[in-house]
Amino acid sequence: MDMDMDKPPHMEAALSQLVLLLKTAEKRDVDYLNASWSEIEKSVIKVLGGAFKLSKPEHQLIALGLTAVLGEKLLHMHKGFWFSNHDSAAGVSLGFAEAMVVLPPFEAVLDALASANLGKLDALTRNLSNSLSSARLASGIPLLDAPKLDAQLYQHLFDPSFVQLMALDMEKAQALWKRLPSQLMQELKDALGRTGSAFPAKLKAHMENQFQAVFGSMEPHKPMGEQWERHGQTCELAAQLWASFASTGPVSEDFWGEVVFPLLLIGAPEGFPPLEKEELDAVKRGIPALYVFLEVVPYTWPSPDDDLLLGVFEKSTLRPLSPNPSGNTPLRILRVESEFLQKPLSEFSGEKLRATLQRFSAKLKEETGGALAEASAEEASHTVLQSAIALLEDLKNVCGPPSKPHALCIRRLTEAEAEVEGAFELIRKSLQGPKLILV
Repeated sequence: MDMDMDKPPHMEAALSQLVLLLKTAEKRDVDYLNASWSEIEKSVIKVLGGAFKLSKPEHQLIALGLTAVLGEKLLHMHKGFWFSNHDSAAGVSLGFAEAMVVLPPFEAVLDALASANLGKLDALTRNLSNSLSSARLASGIPLLDAPKLDAQLYQHLFDPSFVQLMALDMEKAQALWKRLPSQLMQELKDALGRTGSAFPAKLKAHMENQFQAVFGSMEPHKPMGEQWERHGQTCELAAQLWASFASTGPVSEDFWGEVVFPLLLIGAPEGFPPLEKEELDAVKRGIPALYVFLEVVPYTWPSPDDDLLLGVFEKSTLRPLSPNPSGNTPLRILRVESEFLQKPLSEFSGEKLRATLQRFSAKLKEETGGALAEASAEEASHTVLQSAIALLEDLKNVCGPPSKPHALCIRRLTEAEAEVEGAFELIRKSLQGPKLILV
């Protein structure tokens, strides 16, 4: 998504459609930017033709249009911007330049429509103005080296667009959720103390403060498992730290779906399909062999369906960790079925894949009269291949035959969270390992 765009394209389209619907219903232009939400609601009632139902595609379009209206109003009042955010059902949220405040407008609109009270959005607007004013007053004089609050920074901090796969001991997780947050916080403090020189003192203090803020916001004398509705992501975090025992590195969702899993499902075929003129021309234009390979070589193990997450997981089999998922907190960890992966993973070999790519490159060179991508492009594609192989080797360990039953999980995390994943791994080892100080 273009970081500088005023509105994401799907919001622009939904707004145009809503404006047309309102004009048709009222037989006049509706000044949505200056009208109150109570006024807009009178026109929206005519357009809906009854109670709002999210299951109706035409009502979904109206909700998206109203989301764009809310965004227009708020960005007109405050210095703000849209940014990509996978936590929101609309795929975008609003951020603000003068204070670190995130607002998912689609969810706010859905709540108002479900209550049959768009006037709630006027109250939301007032609350946002108060929050931004308070934040500006509290911040005082901005620090010279403070990062600029823009769409890129917000996306880095708040958009969970990275994905890792991990193995989770569900028995351990379920036992964990019966415990009190205060008990877990004490164990975390002890675990941080055992990391020794692995963490600088300032980083250790920072992480302890972060954990204290997260676990301290829960009801201290109520088991974690009874607090999913308000603290679902904290319950997931606890499961990750105390009950996961293997994981892959975190990378973008696109990298899993467009490179890693396609390489796994293609495997190491003995032969390759005939190359068309279009593919050969692509090589002559400098497209590296890896990307031609991904485009033209068929899967040895075809995907079981078309509607798949990351290209391999059937969406109908996805389920959250929570036994009773509820509430408005977006959850980041999903359990997935992994049986389909067992056969391709059991036969996967990084060495075989590299040898297969070398044979394919030789075929391309022969059929194009020696044309290959520039050295820099080939080197970049080699780095991509090495990263994909490393992830698949990790995944073999995650999905391999464990000594105890486990759940394969997909975890979404932000780019900022991905950058500190190594630190979290040290904490996990300290929590689950011998109670010794690491040096």
